[in-house]
Amino acid sequence: MIAPCGIDCSECPAYIGTQTNNMEQLEETAKKWSDESHQYDALDLICDGCSSERLHVFCLECRVRLCAEEKGCRVCSLCSDYPCDILEEVWSLFTGQSISGLKLALEQERTRTI
Repeated sequence: MIAPCGIDCSECPAYIGTQTNNMEQLEETAKKWSDESHQYDALDLICDGCSSERLHVFCLECRVRLCAEEKGCRVCSLCSDYPCDILEEVWSLFTGQSISGLKLALEQERTRTI
């Protein structure tokens, strides 16, 4: 399950913890993702994937997800504005190798759809 930005939701620890009903994993992930300005608990991370109704706190407010939803695009690579500043801003949070993987996932989704 590929998110609009290219993340594979099935590899996300919040998604995995939710799908396996593993509250311990969600607690560990919440601690890992928390910092001085944001404190999360397991319930904040319950998520069924970016295209679902049940989203964790990051996905709930994600500008990429909201934009894709507004434009009716399952993934960003299907949008006529791809790649855009909103997507580039989110990608800037990842390492170079991760960004390459996200772009590859989106290109594969575009090829699969066309």
